[in-house]
Amino acid sequence: MAHCPNCNHSFTGKLCPNCGSPPALTPAQINQALKTRVWLGIAGLFGILLVAWRYPLLDQDAIFAAALFLIFAPILMYLFLAIRKRAAANLELLKRAFGWCGGALVALVLLLWINGALDGHPSTLESSVVVRKSVSHGRGGTHYTVSVSPSWRPGRSKEKLPVNGETYSTVYMGKTVAIEVHKGALGLPWFSSVSPT
Repeated sequence: MAHCPNCNHSFTGKLCPNCGSPPALTPAQINQALKTRVWLGIAGLFGILLVAWRYPLLDQDAIFAAALFLIFAPILMYLFLAIRKRAAANLELLKRAFGWCGGALVALVLLLWINGALDGHPSTLESSVVVRKSVSHGRGGTHYTVSVSPSWRPGRSKEKLPVNGETYSTVYMGKTVAIEVHKGALGLPWFSSVSPT
């Protein structure tokens, strides 16, 4: 039996006999209508992870926070509307939310790629001392971080650098390391290597 989204009348047939509205979409139909936009957001999220791995920013926490907001905001909107049984009535709003957020994620990937791949500035070697090493294990694998101090940037006392396992094992607490830093084509500084001196 179909259900009218306007007058809440249950009926059989193609149109509601009370108001003439078509039946409400089923959850499967809503999911099908959103599928392409959801995949766009997922592709953007993986793109950000890939570009951040290839061209790691010195300040990537804000980028990851923005990416998480853009992926979860439309999902939370969908869940809120689905719980209130208003998802079908707001399908166009959901399409726009998933589409805009997915497009913003892809645009963010392109900006980060342009910043790193098209960076024509000469790199500089900065020297600092390892003050902390940390390892975190999660579903996405093992993540290694090295904190160095003093920072070479004004107004900062230390830098937190995501590194791979090989780099992590070659640097030691209290020892000096050289960080190859790049200015970034769009002014977002990133680094390409951390090595013991």
